[in-house]
Amino acid sequence: MKERIKRLLGFGLIMWISLLGIQGRANPVAAPMTFYGSMTYGASQLMPAHFKKILDQRRDHLVAAANQFVTAQPTAGSIALVERIEARVQIIQQGLSQNVSFDNLVSEFGLLARLMADLEDPTPHAEAVSTATQLHHEFFALLEKKKAKLPTVFYGYDAALFQKRDLRLFLMGIAERSRLAGERLAGTYVNRGKVRAFADADDRSPAFGIAALYYSHTISDVANVWLYLWWQSFGDMRGTPFFDVAAKP
Repeated sequence: MKERIKRLLGFGLIMWISLLGIQGRANPVAAPMTFYGSMTYGASQLMPAHFKKILDQRRDHLVAAANQFVTAQPTAGSIALVERIEARVQIIQQGLSQNVSFDNLVSEFGLLARLMADLEDPTPHAEAVSTATQLHHEFFALLEKKKAKLPTVFYGYDAALFQKRDLRLFLMGIAERSRLAGERLAGTYVNRGKVRAFADADDRSPAFGIAALYYSHTISDVANVWLYLWWQSFGDMRGTPFFDVAAKP
């Protein structure tokens, strides 16, 4: 029975993403975006219908907040960055509990998305600061050039959030994944402290693969946190596939 539920859940989520992809092509984003904006917009399209409508109506403010310069050189996986995310989550939770207008809250959702993107960033894991800086430059230049080819994927409802209700566990799992991705990136493109250029790498390169995973995981993880906040504030969850199954402890 459990295996059947897993298969149904996986199929339902795949169909959901496929339908979103069709909707995305029919209703393209009006204004050009950076990849931060693209990731934030992608996460907003994974929300339940009512929440999605709220975010869509305030899309410009949401995306502008995500594009803000939050950390000069984020130390991915650091407790300090995790704590900044937790603090932002608390601000949003308090606002939702006090029925603060979404006109005032939407920027907080955008800032949270940007902090999540910083946590997912694999480049600060290089041993030397100078190497990490060069990796960061190459990696994000590649993301900007390839953003039209990067996939929007929802990897499912994270058990750490929806079953264990443990935000710290969820965030530390992301930090560990970004550390491993950083090791792969540095192992491929760093030799004796020198970074081999990969900003123009093609779609078959390891760099593009890591960039695609970074982009898609960030969208999925931002969607998870936003959905968790909406759910915890008793938001309308109608139209969210198999959520009742996923949220059972």
